[in-house]
Amino acid sequence: MAKIYPDLGVLSRGTKSNFSTEKGRQADLEKHLNWKCREPTVFISTTGCVEDFREQRISHMLNRDGRRPTVCTIKLIFINGYARLAAGWSILRVKKVIEEFKVGTPTSRGAPWFEHEYLCPFMIGPDQIVGTYCWTVVEQYMKENKCDYYAWHKAVVLPAFKEHEAARKEGRPVRGKAGCICCGH
Repeated sequence: MAKIYPDLGVLSRGTKSNFSTEKGRQADLEKHLNWKCREPTVFISTTGCVEDFREQRISHMLNRDGRRPTVCTIKLIFINGYARLAAGWSILRVKKVIEEFKVGTPTSRGAPWFEHEYLCPFMIGPDQIVGTYCWTVVEQYMKENKCDYYAWHKAVVLPAFKEHEAARKEGRPVRGKAGCICCGH
C-alpha cells in the first residue's frame, strides 16, 4: 500500500506504526506479511528475483485485479539496493525477520513466497529508484519484440541499473525515475 511520489520516491503509508518497539515491529510485520490485511504498515515489499517477480507477484496482481488491466494499475519499480544501503537505509530479508521477531504468517503464503522477499522500511528515495514501468507497457513491448519478461528485463532494466550504479559510484548526480517512464505518473 505504498504510494509513489515523483519528487519523494515511494512512501509507506504506515503512519500509525509502533516501529520503535519490538512488539510494534512484530505486529507491523504480521500485518504486512498477511496480504488479506489491508492496514498500512511502515514496510514496502520488494524482491530481488526476476523469476519470483514474474511467476508469483505479477500473476497475483493480475488475478487481484480480476481482469487484464487496460490502464497502468500495476507499476514495476526497480530499485538500486546499493544506493539504498549507501544512503543509510536498511533492507530487511523477510525470512530473517520472521525468525528474529517470531512473526506468525498465514499458511496460505508459505515459505516459498518469502524466499526472495525483502522489506524497505518507511520509504524508497527517488535517488534509489532505477525506473518505474507500467505493466501494460511492458506487455506491449514483449508483444512487439516477440520476447518474454526475462528478455525485456535484460534489454531494459539491466542497462538502466548499470547506468544508475555507475553514476552513483562515480559521484555523478543520480536522480531516480520515480515517475513512470512509460506514462509519467
